[in-house]
Amino acid sequence: MTVLGLWLMGRKQSAGGRAIAEDRRESAGQPEKWHGPIPSVIAERFTKAKNHKERLELVRNPAQVGPAMEAFFRDGPGASEQIKGLRPLSAGSSGDLVFESYSAELANAPARLLSVTVDPEGAKVDFKCYARLGSVPWEDLLTGKVTEAAEVRVILQAGGYYLHEFNDEQKWLHFKATSPDLSETLDFYLDRKHPSAGDLQESKESLFPATLSVRAVNGSEKRRQFEITGVKALQWVEPR
Repeated sequence: MTVLGLWLMGRKQSAGGRAIAEDRRESAGQPEKWHGPIPSVIAERFTKAKNHKERLELVRNPAQVGPAMEAFFRDGPGASEQIKGLRPLSAGSSGDLVFESYSAELANAPARLLSVTVDPEGAKVDFKCYARLGSVPWEDLLTGKVTEAAEVRVILQAGGYYLHEFNDEQKWLHFKATSPDLSETLDFYLDRKHPSAGDLQESKESLFPATLSVRAVNGSEKRRQFEITGVKALQWVEPR
């Protein structure tokens, strides 16, 4: 399910991404002047960067993601992962942000999704997407050390499991949530009156990526159940 979800993320909203790019060209009346290397070159450079300084020049919001990226490649998963190559996927969009995506094939771990913004001001890698970065470690959330997370990146699939704190099917929408960083599926619930409920229900893919805010309710983390409190993006790339 997770592997299929990663593949679908490369396809999701590809038409929307192309449409936004076309609209920008048309509104400008002429092609915008591109600054710096194109997205495919930025993606290649990121995978071959030798140190933190080189990577920092290639990512979105370097001041914000810099510390997490340094830790990721120093003593996190990036310290041991071996990138075999990049496989191009379809373009996508998040809000008005267009990006190109690549599957970073790893020799010793599940593939990572490498997304690069398509921006004439300069293409940049979305490190949060690549690292599947969350605001808190999964272990802290699942053990109850913390009760909520402002940001998690998962693959969602509509479900029908209503028990315990979320036993009211009239109140909740249920989604199965997976991630290459999790050994088991989680159960996420969104209040049907939430402003984003329609967007999640109308997703055309059976599996789709999402960046969410979640929280445990009355110890629900013990049963791997969480309420969705916010929908930041129906992608792993957040809009501007």
